[in-house]
Amino acid sequence: FFKTNVLHSQLLLDTYTNAEERDRDRDKNIAAALQRAQEEANKEHALVTNDLVEAKGRLEKLEAHGNAMKELAKQYAKLQAEIDRKKWSYKYLQESGTAAANDRQMAP
Repeated sequence: FFKTNVLHSQLLLDTYTNAEERDRDRDKNIAAALQRAQEEANKEHALVTNDLVEAKGRLEKLEAHGNAMKELAKQYAKLQAEIDRKKWSYKYLQESGTAAANDRQMAP
């Protein structure tokens, strides 16, 4: 009878002790898995943030180039207008000079 009680007590002790140990081990494993997941999420967040910062920098450079191209286009338009005015002036002077020469030749 005494041996049966001892074995029964030992069995109960082992059962609950092992369950508690399993629960502790399971909790430790869960905590470790959560920690790893948090670290991975932090790494991924850092990578995404870095990518966004780089993309923003490239976009700002493209915008700056775009603004520079707009300014060049404005300058080109001004220069083209000036060239057109000078061509017109030159043509007008040529026509005026030809007309004056013709008038001199026709004059008595």
